Amino acid sequence: STANWTVEAWVYTTTLAANQSIGFWSSGASNSWTASHNIDFGIYTTGYLWVEYANATSSPPILTGTIALAINRWYHVAFVYNGTAKTISTFVNGVQDINSVSISTYTPSTTAPRITIGRTDPVVSTPTNIYSGYISNFRWIKGYGLYTSNFTVSTFPLSILGGNISYGSSVK
Repeated sequence: STANWTVEAWVYTTTLAANQSIGFWSSGASNSWTASHNIDFGIYTTGYLWVEYANATSSPPILTGTIALAINRWYHVAFVYNGTAKTISTFVNGVQDINSVSISTYTPSTTAPRITIGRTDPVVSTPTNIYSGYISNFRWIKGYGLYTSNFTVSTFPLSILGGNISYGSSVK
């Protein structure tokens, strides 16, 4: 697929005792990484952002950021996929963290996805990577790669664009 998309949110992590998912996208009937359509975004126990994506193996590639997030503080995070170049970039408070890394083996789904906020594995009875803290103004925007370089983060609520899924209240 050559579709671009952006995931962004304000996050406030209260502990780094375990890896935590901010958003998970799956279009398969299971959470199997061999489905080639899953992608997960989150924060490691080290405080760095991660991107984990399906590439038809049982050990999906994981990209790790370099900007550490501290607990008990709000951060704006963004994950941007360029469908033409098949790259992913991440941003923390408007500063590019992971810079256009190729994820050429990732194949976005063309079917309706299952989006989960604050945990991984939406189809299992015991979810993993449960987020500890608050997620506010989460949105997943299909068709737009909003950020390509450093930017000034807005202090206003996120606006609605065509094709996005937006949740304006906090999730805990």
